[in-house]
Amino acid sequence: MTTGNTVDTVEDLMRILDEKPEWLVALRSRVLTKELLDLPEKLAQLAAAFAEFAAATTVALDELRERQSRLEERQSRLEERQSRLAEGQSRLEERQGRLEEGQSRLEVGQGRLEEGQLDLQTNLRRVDAGLAKLRGNFTRRIVVEDAGIIAEDMGFIWKRNVPRRVLHNMTRSPEAAGFAAGDLHSFRMADLVMEVADANGDTCYIAAEASYTADTRDTDRALRNARYMTHFTGAPAYAAIASTYLDNRIADILNSGQVYWYEIPDRDAD
Repeated sequence: MTTGNTVDTVEDLMRILDEKPEWLVALRSRVLTKELLDLPEKLAQLAAAFAEFAAATTVALDELRERQSRLEERQSRLEERQSRLAEGQSRLEERQGRLEEGQSRLEVGQGRLEEGQLDLQTNLRRVDAGLAKLRGNFTRRIVVEDAGIIAEDMGFIWKRNVPRRVLHNMTRSPEAAGFAAGDLHSFRMADLVMEVADANGDTCYIAAEASYTADTRDTDRALRNARYMTHFTGAPAYAAIASTYLDNRIADILNSGQVYWYEIPDRDAD
């Protein structure tokens, strides 16, 4: 049993400490170290620091979440732009494909057009050649029909048109030795060689070449054929051309009188 402040049991000690708080403080200072005594204050400081840290962490997390949200929004917009870009790229590639296909078709069409143009040019050249041949043949026919008129215009009397077989025999005679084979063949194919008589009744010859448009080729052949006739026959021979039009380059030789020009009117040529 405890009387006063006598302590016999732990219960007596606890009761006294409850009754005298100052004893409890004194006992603590004796029993506990300074670190243990300071522990509640430090725990309080730690709790306050932790609360402050938690609050700061919460703010930082909120800011991080907001930034993350903005980043995700930007990422979403970027992905949307990339999607539109990819779609545009796809359309561009599709258009490019159609353009290349159209270009290929255009090149094929261009090739066909060029081929058609070449064919057309070839056909036109053939037509031109055919027309030239037709005009030449028709002009030669007129010259043969007008042989008497040509001879009369040149001051001669027409006697006959020399047959080509006669010209051929001339080119096969010994007198033809030394002449070029090509010139002899051209002589045999002369458009017209006439046997005529001059004012004295002497035999002469006229070598005439016919073309729709007479040029130097015609005058040269006419002069050469006239020389050949004189060579083969010993009689004088004269050169003439018959045409509707004249090449300007033969004006001088016509004016000199070396070659006579028989004009075929347009209406006859037409």
